[in-house]
Amino acid sequence: MTYFGVNYYLSGLHSYASGDSIPVPSFVYITVIALCALSLVAYFKYSNWKKEAEIQG
Repeated sequence: MTYFGVNYYLSGLHSYASGDSIPVPSFVYITVIALCALSLVAYFKYSNWKKEAEIQG
């Protein structure tokens, strides 16, 4: 993502495509949404596991 942002989206010394920015591919949005969903599921599963472990001793 750093390479993508510095080279294509940010304007400045490192922007090789200054002016017209290329559109973000749809798989980037899908990947970000999938990773956020996976993180939320993992967080809630861990929270429940931790509560059960405290109850059992």
